[in-house]
Amino acid sequence: IASKRRGSAKKNDNERGRRTMGGGLSMAVSMALPLAGGIMGSIFTAKSVKTWYPTLKKPSWTPPNWLFGPVWTCLYTAMGYASWRVFSLGGFEKQAVPLSLYALQLALNFAWSPLFFGAKKTGLALID
Repeated sequence: IASKRRGSAKKNDNERGRRTMGGGLSMAVSMALPLAGGIMGSIFTAKSVKTWYPTLKKPSWTPPNWLFGPVWTCLYTAMGYASWRVFSLGGFEKQAVPLSLYALQLALNFAWSPLFFGAKKTGLALID
């Protein structure tokens, strides 16, 4: 009986290790995806922030430009972590609807910088 328990405990440890390794990788991917999209969006933002964006009429409470990078990094990291938490509750099989909605909002989010800063289509970016 004792050897049977040890075998069972060893099996549980192996499964836990696989889940931890897979969980760590899926968490890293979940967090890297929105961050990568944010980095790609910054390509469209960089030039316009210095040239076009200052010419826009903005409210007095507009945050300083230097604040956007750190705030969006935190937001994208949090979104990625939240999506991983949802994914870890059953993967795509059980969480298809919330993960699909997340993917849709992420795609719309990624489209905003090229629309607003790249194409300078403020109305379309507002709709997005």
